[in-house]
Amino acid sequence: MTLSFDTLPHLWLDIDPEIQRECWQQSQELATPTGRWNAYLNQLCLNTFLAWCSEEHSQDAVSVAEPSLTSELWEIVNGQAITLGRSRLILMPSDAIDLQELRVPQEWVDIPAWSGDYYLAVQINPDERWMRVWGYTTHQTLKSAGQFEEGDRTYTLEGDALIPDLNVLWVVQQLNRAEVTRSQLSSLPFLRPEQADSLLDQVDYLSGTALSIAHLRLSLPSEQWQALLAAPQWRSRLLSRLTAQRVQSELSSMVQMPSLAADLVTHLRDWFQNSFQAGWQSLEEMLGVDVSLVYEFRREATAGEIRRVKLLTLESSTGGHSVALMLSLSQEEDGRVEVRAQLRPAPGMTHLPANLMFELLTQADQPLQTVRSRSQDNYIQLKRFKCLPGWQFILKIELDGFEIREGFVS
Repeated sequence: MTLSFDTLPHLWLDIDPEIQRECWQQSQELATPTGRWNAYLNQLCLNTFLAWCSEEHSQDAVSVAEPSLTSELWEIVNGQAITLGRSRLILMPSDAIDLQELRVPQEWVDIPAWSGDYYLAVQINPDERWMRVWGYTTHQTLKSAGQFEEGDRTYTLEGDALIPDLNVLWVVQQLNRAEVTRSQLSSLPFLRPEQADSLLDQVDYLSGTALSIAHLRLSLPSEQWQALLAAPQWRSRLLSRLTAQRVQSELSSMVQMPSLAADLVTHLRDWFQNSFQAGWQSLEEMLGVDVSLVYEFRREATAGEIRRVKLLTLESSTGGHSVALMLSLSQEEDGRVEVRAQLRPAPGMTHLPANLMFELLTQADQPLQTVRSRSQDNYIQLKRFKCLPGWQFILKIELDGFEIREGFVS
């Protein structure tokens, strides 16, 4: 395993390709795309860090600790616990680019059996196969100096309040064995069987109205939610019910996408089986005998990409305008699909109409990316993005208030 340090004393670790493959396979056992991705990141972080600990701290026993022995937990909450020697470490992985703050779900801080001595902020990049521990703090600091966010029940600590060098932790452990790392926590309420059953019934009821498991997590009173998770028998039943509801919800949403007719939904994974929906053509079919244009399109292609083009006509106040929507797909080792989306002038045209808007939307119509053409643009494109299996999105093209929507399932 390769270690490296930049000008900051962060711990950098390479992710072994074999570990990455195993983590991806293990994550597929979870029931939903969101849960699988969260499990993938957490398992990558956990296995890579455990391998490093075994090499660097072989004299100290290291092991995964409860409740992280249950992978289904990653369907609802981020993070994992390990024991190293006499300390309990809570790893908090994130694939976010910025390192502004450490965010820890309340469960890892306020459930006595879950809380740790130290909380490690981990940035992870599965595409480039690296992770770094960019800081740590103690439970006591998180409770006393962290900001509790009621809206999502997380403790937040600014990045500059973290200790950036993990070596400090090891030194303190050796020289100051009496260091106080944990704050005193109140006991959670004891749940009698009939109380737990009542709460689980509420979960079933709320599952029919909540938009997500994150919503469900915030719908029950905090202490009661924590008490359900703290007791292994109730936690197991809770996870089973939440996972079942989530599967049903996501399967239902895949059947019919909002604002889109079923025949307009393009299933991108079919393309890797050489199966294409009506309207999607090869470059040669679209451009005909215009060899120069075919070459121009193909010149930008990378190895392994699948490309298809669809001709679309926008009716606007100034008449009809035809444009070519071009998608380029490539498959990642971790099962995701990378998408590049462009708008080009239709064959025979040299420029796009001015003020043409091209937008990437979530299934719920939330904008993720937007670009707009200028007067002499011969193409516009969205930044490349990667999709989890089963993820749904919309590409919207708009001109003078008139729009076309194309729906996709990855």
